Amino acid sequence: MSLEKQPGKLFYSKDYECLKDRHHLIISHKENNERAEILIHSDQKEVLFSRGVIRMRILDIDEITDFKADSNVAYVDFSLLSFPLKLRNPAEGDYFVPFGMSGKKKISDFLTDLKIPRNEKKNTWLITSDNKIVWVMGFRTDNRFRVKTTTRKVLKIKFLNQTK
Repeated sequence: MSLEKQPGKLFYSKDYECLKDRHHLIISHKENNERAEILIHSDQKEVLFSRGVIRMRILDIDEITDFKADSNVAYVDFSLLSFPLKLRNPAEGDYFVPFGMSGKKKISDFLTDLKIPRNEKKNTWLITSDNKIVWVMGFRTDNRFRVKTTTRKVLKIKFLNQTK
């Protein structure tokens, strides 16, 4: 029987989908699979989108006294960014270099390792620069955009999630 198989199996009807998660069956209304892409310009301070709000500030490195660990805040080297940035959902084959690592990792594998249910993966948002992932919002930044000792300007990005 399919329900006894591995997690992640999806069953579909006309209006609903049923996901066999690790310990539960999750039934949800089918959503439009159309993917959004929102451009973010260097002078923008705030972006509203379906999951919440993103607030951005450009800071001199000397203004930052502490890089507090917060999964909803990203600090990235402003000089490494190419504008406009893009806010979008993951696409097939997307990868990044998770902060603190040197090797690349597929976004789908990263979310699976975090045990994010399949139906929630499609609600993940990314910020990209020149088609490189800068931040898997709410989770981890890309090591290629990290703040280094040579960094002079920092873009602080704060995600205020409205769906939790």
